[in-house]
Amino acid sequence: MPVIDKLRESWQAEQFDQLADSYSPDALLDIYVPASRTQYRGTKSIVAFWRLDFGRPRQFRFIHWTEHPTPWGSVIETSVIDEPTGEYFRWVNLIFVVDDQIVHHVVYCTGAWTSDAAKRWEPDVDIETRSLISAGLALAAA
Repeated sequence: MPVIDKLRESWQAEQFDQLADSYSPDALLDIYVPASRTQYRGTKSIVAFWRLDFGRPRQFRFIHWTEHPTPWGSVIETSVIDEPTGEYFRWVNLIFVVDDQIVHHVVYCTGAWTSDAAKRWEPDVDIETRSLISAGLALAAA
């Protein structure tokens, strides 16, 4: 199974330990949220982050998942809602893959929105694919 499919299945099933085989041993997870930036290096740190930040008591339900394959990996747009709190999040993920392992994963996250804000801001159409891929290509070239 391709690494992007493993990533999707592991996230959606909340089976974060299964992500260990998806990331290279020295992979970098680079997360941007409105007020800060956080980085995790290495499989153990990355899996621990996903387990801590996305595991129970949160109950994320994916309401949007769109993949845009690229020559270097994938751009993935996601929207999730945390069922107990009603908080809503949108992410753009730039996933750089070498030999079917993630070597660099960049996450741009909106931060938590209330359910009322989510209803106002959830787009009627997908974000323009060209702009997402252009951003990813520019990052890869830097």
